[in-house]
Amino acid sequence: NNNTYTVTSIKKKSGSNGINIFPDTARKNQIKELVIPDTVQTIGMAAFMGCSNLEKVTFGSGIETIDRNAFYNCSKIKEINLGNNVKTIESQAFYSVRPEEFVMPDSITSFDSSAFGYSNNSIKKITIGKGYTNNTNTGISALCNKLNALEEIIVSDENTAFSSENGVLFNKNKTQLIKYPNKKADESYSIPDTITSIGTSAFNYSILKNVKLNDALVSIADSAFLYSNIEGNLIIPDNVTNIGSSAFS
Repeated sequence: NNNTYTVTSIKKKSGSNGINIFPDTARKNQIKELVIPDTVQTIGMAAFMGCSNLEKVTFGSGIETIDRNAFYNCSKIKEINLGNNVKTIESQAFYSVRPEEFVMPDSITSFDSSAFGYSNNSIKKITIGKGYTNNTNTGISALCNKLNALEEIIVSDENTAFSSENGVLFNKNKTQLIKYPNKKADESYSIPDTITSIGTSAFNYSILKNVKLNDALVSIADSAFLYSNIEGNLIIPDNVTNIGSSAFS
C-alpha cells in the first residue's frame, strides 16, 4: 500500500556519504512501515533520517551494519527487532527511537554508546548478547548511563566479559559492579560479597535510598554515586583504598 515500502535497491546520494532509500523527500513523512530484504547488508548514514511517521521496520537477515543517524528522529518506532547478523551499530543510529525494550543480538560486536542518543527516557530493559564485550569508557557502562528509564539489565550466559544478577550488570566473574539501573525499583541494595570494585557512574542517578557496601570492597570509581538518591549513613569498609573523583558528589 501507499505507506509500506520494500527496499529493493540502495543508491548513494551524489556528493554525500549517505544513501537514498525512501522514494522521494516529499513523501518520506508518509512512510509508516519499511520491509528491508535479506539482500541488504548496510543501512547507510542518515538513510531514514526524519521519517517522522515511520512506525515499523522489518530488518532483513543480511544486515551487518547500521550507520550513524540511520533512523535519526524516527520517534514513532516503538520496537526494534534486528536480524541475527548485525555486527555494528554506529552513533545515534536510533536517536529518539523509543522502544521500552532492546535486545542486542549475539552477533553484535560494536555498539556505539550514543546509538540511542545522549539521553533516552524510554528503554526500561536491555539484553546484552554474547558478542558484545566492550567495557571501555565508550562501552556498555556509557551506554547504560544514557538510558534514564532503565530498570533491568540482562546478559547472555555465553558472554565472556559481562554477567547480570537480579537485573544488575557485573563483569563476568562478579568482582566489579558495572551498573545498577537508574530506575530499578528497590529501595535498598547490598553489594554482593564477591565485589572488589564499583565502576564509574555505577549508581549515578539511581533512585535507591540505601546501599550496604561489602567488606571485600577495595575501590570506588569516579562518579560512582554521583546524583544518586542515597539517604542516611553510607559506611565505607576498612579495605577501601581508592575513592575516585566526584564519587559521592
